[in-house]
Amino acid sequence: MQITPQETRSVSKALAVNCSGDVVIGYSGSGTTHYIGAYYSWLFAGSVIAVGPFTIQAGTISYIYTDRWGDYSYTSIDPSDDWSFWTVQQYADRSQDFNPWSTWINEVNRNP
Repeated sequence: MQITPQETRSVSKALAVNCSGDVVIGYSGSGTTHYIGAYYSWLFAGSVIAVGPFTIQAGTISYIYTDRWGDYSYTSIDPSDDWSFWTVQQYADRSQDFNPWSTWINEVNRNP
């Protein structure tokens, strides 16, 4: 299954399935035209084609460090409704002084 356009490379994928069988896949992604950012794609129940990627937080700087990437990738179901998703992803952030990675927490839900 392809979750990103071919020009985008995705890393550190994390997925969850809600009560209706929908799947959200959160991940970091980058390409030749954009810095590494936080994204998600949605696979509706019964579908074989993912919708997305949707930008959670765009990257703002190149990540050229040799440190690890992807320790902070998590997607889960909101226990209060079993429909909504929460995803935590890394992205490259220009405002960081030493090592420009940051995390972003985002709620993902489908409008009924």
